[in-house]
Amino acid sequence: MKRLVLLCAWAILLAGVPEARAARLYVDGFRYSDPAFETGIDVHFPDRPDVTGVRAVSANGTALTLDEYMLHQFTARLGPFASFNDFHNATVGDWQLIVGIGAGHEAGYNFLVNDFRTPFTAASFPPAPTVLSPPDGAAGVAATPTFVWDNGGPHTGAMESFFASVWSQTIPGVGVFDSSGGLFTLDTTTWTPPIVLPNGLATFLVQYETNENEDANVGTPVFNPGLSNINDPRIDWTGSSGDLFSRDLIDFTVVPEPGTAAALAFGGLCLLAYAWRKRRRR
Repeated sequence: MKRLVLLCAWAILLAGVPEARAARLYVDGFRYSDPAFETGIDVHFPDRPDVTGVRAVSANGTALTLDEYMLHQFTARLGPFASFNDFHNATVGDWQLIVGIGAGHEAGYNFLVNDFRTPFTAASFPPAPTVLSPPDGAAGVAATPTFVWDNGGPHTGAMESFFASVWSQTIPGVGVFDSSGGLFTLDTTTWTPPIVLPNGLATFLVQYETNENEDANVGTPVFNPGLSNINDPRIDWTGSSGDLFSRDLIDFTVVPEPGTAAALAFGGLCLLAYAWRKRRRR
């Protein structure tokens, strides 16, 4: 009975108080083989359809406007940086997050990005890969390509994982990926994905991830009335995390293989013939 009374009391107290709804924040570090470094910030609001936009101010004071790349998911990239020190100064430290709520309302938050390692250096990232084939910007690539890359050196992190994906920019949603634990190991340096890519621009990504201490790397956002023009909207930050990645990303253009092109042409002729016959019958 006592438990029931307490629950009823909480229900009365919370009546008329906006419901807290989940959100997640990610701040990640990326290293490329150039070498170059980049910072990524992603914010997800799966239960907050009232969120209209997101801005951020990084640790070095850089203002960012996040793009909505999927429904209720916002992202921005900071960099690239030619040196680890520039990346570190922009990434590690105090950030601000400004969340648009409805029309003309903004809720401000502060959060801290910590050093991802102790000590945190360029060597904290996994070795960075370089795609060898096809080269970035290649034209006339087969619809069933084989990708080859240099993995940059030994990958021996205790929790390290690997991921590769290819997708069409011409027809969104056409793509495939695999990862270590599937077809790949950390030593894999070649992949022929089980897909026939459509004609046009496509993208290939190869990426290694450390998977260490993720939750501790990024602090929970704290509501700041001084950055806001509304009362606390009770966003429930159910997770804030960050990780270190090394990657290479290329674009290339696919042309149909001769057999595929002939089949497509034949199919097109058949459709024209069918349409012509239907018109004649009418």
